[in-house]
Amino acid sequence: MNLLLIDTSSAVCRAGRVMDGQLVDERRLGSENRHSEGLNPMIEQLMDEFGKHYSSLNGVAVINGPGSYTGLRIGAAFAKALVLATGCRLLAVNGLDVLVDQYRLDGHEIQEGDYLIPMVDARRMEVFTQTVRYTPQPICMHPPGSRILTVDSYSDCVGGTRHFMGNGCTKFQGLLSTDPNQNDRFVPEPGNRMESMAYWATIHYQQMRFVTDDFWQPDYHKGFYYPQPRQKLASTLAGPKGTT
Repeated sequence: MNLLLIDTSSAVCRAGRVMDGQLVDERRLGSENRHSEGLNPMIEQLMDEFGKHYSSLNGVAVINGPGSYTGLRIGAAFAKALVLATGCRLLAVNGLDVLVDQYRLDGHEIQEGDYLIPMVDARRMEVFTQTVRYTPQPICMHPPGSRILTVDSYSDCVGGTRHFMGNGCTKFQGLLSTDPNQNDRFVPEPGNRMESMAYWATIHYQQMRFVTDDFWQPDYHKGFYYPQPRQKLASTLAGPKGTT
């Protein structure tokens, strides 16, 4: 199994290689928000490292969201182009699942009944998030989507430690600063997310969970906002008084 990983969901662009279910190499751009110009050279370095041609790829995995609107589109477009050119399979990985699993791989202790709550910053007091209760059969309490945070946002998560991870969790931690919950855990920056992405890409490939829709696009977790154009009065269009 030879897979290529592409993560353009955050400010730092990342890519990796998976062979036989193991992450064997990875790259990341040193500068932020350089996805469009840096992704292709970075992937060429990855492919050259092992002397493998693009035709050897079995699949290309890309983060499905959430994240930067522009970044997700760049990653999706590049992945779809590789799939069309090589005939391999396209895999879409949920970035929230990647955050949760990386938290686990980093060695944080999780007990049965705890709550796993990844958070990706969505500006102001909004985050992209989901809530899963850790049980033998995990329970999805809050499905993936955007959420405006208040101090009572997770008042229904009781009876276990609440584990918050990702760059959006400091917002909620700030809301609780005057009344902190001693059972809460906050990790704004989990470890190497390529390791977790490799795990999920391998699972998707083994279970044949391929993207087959030619018109597939990333899941932005909320609708794109198109501001309404401002209407101007005829008097303002005519110019200042006394002019012709």
